[in-house]
Formats: sequence, C-alpha cells, structure tokens
Amino acid sequence: KRLEGFYTAMKEAGIRDYRERTFPSMDFTLGDMNMILTQIRKKYPSFTAVAACSDDDIFRMIRAMHQQKMDWVGKISLSGFGNLPEISNFYPISTVEQHPLRIGGIAYRKLLEKIANPDLQIRELVDTELIHLENIPRI
Repeated sequence: KRLEGFYTAMKEAGIRDYRERTFPSMDFTLGDMNMILTQIRKKYPSFTAVAACSDDDIFRMIRAMHQQKMDWVGKISLSGFGNLPEISNFYPISTVEQHPLRIGGIAYRKLLEKIANPDLQIRELVDTELIHLENIPRI
C-alpha cells in the first residue's frame, strides 16, 4: 500500500516514469543499500529526494551516503515511514507518523464489533501525517 501511495503521489506530481524511479531493497542490509545508492547515482546523478517505506530504510540510506562520502544535508530530501525518534529526531528527515496508539485503539474496538457480529466486514483506514516538513530542503 505504501508503494501504491508513492506511485499515486508521483503520478499526481506529473512524474510518468515512476516505476523506473523505484529501487527495491532485497535484503535490507547496508551492503544492499550501497548497491541501490550506486544505481540511483548512476541513473539520476543529480537526484534530490529519496522516499522509502520505513525510517530504517532511510537510516541505511544515510549510512550508505556517508560511506560514499556524499554531502546530502540540505541538498537531498529523505523521507521514511514510522516516525522512529531515534532516527527522525537525530537526522534532518521528514517521516510519516502512523499513530500506532490510535490504530491499536481502533483495532480493539473493531475486534469487539467483529466478535459481537462475526459476519461484519471491516475495513478501516487510519489517517497518517507527514511530519518534520522543515527538513525538506528547498531546491
């Protein structure tokens, strides 16, 4: 669903080659992220943003940029998901706050409804919000 959201946002922004701008991670390691960063730099040498499905992915990207001696702060916008304070409060990234306590509370109430009515079909989307927007550099 996150990838679909990225694709929708990219289409809305007029980016038509959004699939070619996707670099999936296969083993979620720093070595893998270094290979992905090398591919990104080769294909898009003046890229200005990286959006990832988790703050952990962004942390690995930051480490890969450091290893490749890239000066990214203020030049490349990084955004993840999860609002992990250990990352998003330390590095200048934006992130998506998913409100896990709200999700848990809604899930609990919906579970009670489902127990009372087993035939009930439930699909509830909980709003998220992009935070730390001040960390998105003006380019």
